[in-house]
Order: sequence, then C-alpha cells, then structure tokens
Amino acid sequence: MEAAFIEAMKQVPALAVLAFILFQWVKFQDRQRDRDVDRDKSFAKMLTHRDEALKSIGDDCHRIQRDSIDAMRSNTEQSGRTEQALERVSTVLTQMGGSP
Repeated sequence: MEAAFIEAMKQVPALAVLAFILFQWVKFQDRQRDRDVDRDKSFAKMLTHRDEALKSIGDDCHRIQRDSIDAMRSNTEQSGRTEQALERVSTVLTQMGGSP
C-alpha cells in the first residue's frame, strides 16, 4: 500500500502540469470564442454596410432611369412641336409663293 502511495505522489507533478495545461486550453477556448463573436459582429456590420451601399446605388440608378425617361419624353414632345412649327412655316412659305 505504501508503494502505491509513493507512486501516486510521484504522479502529482505530472497531474499539476496536466491541470495547468487544461486550464490554459480552457482559457484559450474562451478567448477564441470571444474573438469569433467579435469577428461575426464585424462581418454582420460589413454585410449591413454593403447592403446599404448597394441599395443606395440601386436607388440612384432608378432615379437616373426615371429622369432619363422624363427627358426622352420631353425631347420627343419638343421634337413634335418643332416638326409642327416647321410644317406651318413651310405652308406659309408655299402660300407666299416660295419653295419649302
């Protein structure tokens, strides 16, 4: 029995080292989890910022498209009015004996 006790006492330093290593490993895992949480928050923030930027770009594109359509519509109307004015001028010149 005494030999078993002596052998157990010889293992105490190894057990202490094992406990220290286990404690350090648990501490490392805890810090790693905190870093993972921070990284996940940063990634989520980056995705939110990216989504906001893409939405802003999309909104700007739609606004530009609407403005372009309005400009084309206005130009088409103005072109029609110009054509009518030229026809009236041509008619007046023809009536006056000139050539169109």
